[in-house]
Amino acid sequence: NYAWLLVMLPQGVFAQAVGTAAFPTFAEQAARGERAEMRSTLAATLRAVYSLSLPATVGLLVLRRPLVKLLFERGAFEATSTEAVAWALAFYALGLVGHAGLEIIARAFYALHDTLTPVWVGGLAMGLNVAMSLVLPGLFERAGWPTHAGLALANSVATLVELLVLHVLIRRRMKGLEGSQALITFVKSGLAALVMGGVLLGWQAMFSTR
Repeated sequence: NYAWLLVMLPQGVFAQAVGTAAFPTFAEQAARGERAEMRSTLAATLRAVYSLSLPATVGLLVLRRPLVKLLFERGAFEATSTEAVAWALAFYALGLVGHAGLEIIARAFYALHDTLTPVWVGGLAMGLNVAMSLVLPGLFERAGWPTHAGLALANSVATLVELLVLHVLIRRRMKGLEGSQALITFVKSGLAALVMGGVLLGWQAMFSTR
């Protein structure tokens, strides 16, 4: 629960906020039959969300232990609790891009008056989550990792699969989503996030030796 709250913080700050702000525009463009304009707006919104969620993911992965320690480690919340939450946070963070993208794509379907597609795809993702939740903890235990981290990974994988399926479906519905620009943005943001992660790792190593 602690790890989930931390992952939902950046997701709520930018993904939900952007999705809420973009929805009226989606709805207006869909009502007017302006598919080209809606396609452009949706693509730009997704690029913006992905460019923010990628560095947030790397930041949570690299700073998971000091972050949990700073926010929660006091009283009965000891170092062992910090380690347990950090494990879950690492695998929950892998799904942040999925959660962020779903906030946008689901609203695009709603603007098109299609509430069924996000529901049945979400149902399949939930089934996948349950299936992996039965398998991954055992695999994690054999690997010597905390079993609860397997539940976090199951959630992340299911969310990313859900995003991928909905992305393919909305792309077909909109007849494209400016894929080349999205790929360029994803690569640039990913490389920048990796550089940021390297700097953060160096910063932690420098201060840990003092």
